[in-house]
Amino acid sequence: MTKKYKKNIIITVIFLFICFTIIIAIINLNKKDELFGLWNVDDNTKYEFDGKGNGQIIVPNATYKFTYEINDNIVSVDFKSKKSTDTKYKYKVSKQKLELYDLNQQGVNLELKRINK
Repeated sequence: MTKKYKKNIIITVIFLFICFTIIIAIINLNKKDELFGLWNVDDNTKYEFDGKGNGQIIVPNATYKFTYEINDNIVSVDFKSKKSTDTKYKYKVSKQKLELYDLNQQGVNLELKRINK
């Protein structure tokens, strides 16, 4: 192999690595978690998840913003307002249904229906 041929191979490999890294980064930027969407608890209460760690509970005349983190089918909710109690739910998503099981022993278990995605 000539030096020029080796140099071209190295440049090609580096170029392909950079392209692959950029493609993976773009895919991950657009990826949303499975909670993404607007979920209906009842006629008055909705949960909204942006798919990237931010959400809100929407009730008539009020909105409670929060951040959330998912780890092993547990969603940890951290409300922006210190008046609201942060909580953790074990969750299960199946088609258009989201089930939240309270892990803080406050007795709040919810079954939500997806409004949109």
